[in-house]
Order: sequence, then structure tokens, then C-alpha cells
Amino acid sequence: MQLQGFELGFFAMAASLLLQFFWLAIGRRASNGYIRAITQYRRPTSALPRLYGWGMQSVGNSLLEEIVLNSLLLVVAAVYAALYFPVETILVNLPLLGFVFVLSGASSLQRTRRVQSLVSVRKKTMESVGSGTDIIGNVRAIVNELRDSPIPDGRVWFVLFEMALRQDTTGYSVRDVLMDKSREIDALRGKARETKQTGTGSSGTGIQ
Repeated sequence: MQLQGFELGFFAMAASLLLQFFWLAIGRRASNGYIRAITQYRRPTSALPRLYGWGMQSVGNSLLEEIVLNSLLLVVAAVYAALYFPVETILVNLPLLGFVFVLSGASSLQRTRRVQSLVSVRKKTMESVGSGTDIIGNVRAIVNELRDSPIPDGRVWFVLFEMALRQDTTGYSVRDVLMDKSREIDALRGKARETKQTGTGSSGTGIQ
């Protein structure tokens, strides 16, 4: 009985950790694909990036995604326990199983709070862009502030690139500003590289 109890507890912990790591790996791949797509001004076409984008749109979507994940974990644990362990062993290990699901729920809550924070930033950014008649000027001001900030808020960049996909005046304006600023930043980087190469190859006081 003790051995079976240990096996059940070990399986519950291992299954939870493996599923969490697996989900994190999928999430990282999905987020990379989504960000790569929107920063190239196109909508993602693969399933994982599209699912990631859907989950980041609202707290409700994020909660639904996490509920599905935790339900999957619960079903796998319940089926395995029912097949390989007696009811007495399952009842004895209920506190441990509950602890595993609490940990999983805490991870889900943390991700949902990040989505809630992004939704708040998205609302604020959209209001800033849409206020007044000079949409391009508003976007340019936001981008300049991000560019000049020592610690730019990546969430605002994320929202701007999402907005650039919209097929309306706001979307076209945001995309024009982002593309213009991108060329400007690339030009500055090119000049910096040229200055560094020239300074390194000379006997003067070039940039080392």
C-alpha cells in the first residue's frame, strides 16, 4: 500500500511537471511564431501562433485555454489512477493530488494576470492612438517615446504591431509609422557600424 501510494504521488508530480514543461515549450514556440508574423506585418497562418494570438486577446480566452489544460491534466491523472491503483490509495493521496493541481492553477493564474496586463495596455494604447485627428502624429509620438526610453515597454510594441494588421485607417497609419521608423533605426545602425569600422581601422580616436 505504501509503495502504491508513493507511485501514485510520484506519478502525479511527474505528470504535472512534464505537462507544464511541454505546455511551456509549445507556448514559447507559438509566441515566437506569432511575434515573427506580426513584426513582418502579416497574420500568422500556423495553428499554434494563431492559438497564441487568440489566447492573448482577452482574459476570457486565456482562462478557457488554462481550463482546458488543467482539465487535460485532471483526466490523465484520473484515468491512470483508476486503472492502476485501488480506491484506498487514491483517497490517501488526495491531499498530494490537490497540491499538484493547486500548483498548476497558480501557474495558470499567473499567465492570466499577464494577459490581463496586456489587455489593459492594449486599451490604453488604442485610446492614445485614436484620440484626436492626427493618428500618425499620435503613433509617431508613442514610437519615439519607446525608442528613447531606457526600458521600453515591450507590451506597447506588441500592441502596435497587432494594430498594424488592421485593414482600416488606423492600421494603415500605424504600419506606415512602424515601417518608417524601422528604416530610420536600420539607417542609424548602419552608420554606427560604418563609424566603428572606420574608427577601428584608423589611428585616430574612433569608436572601439
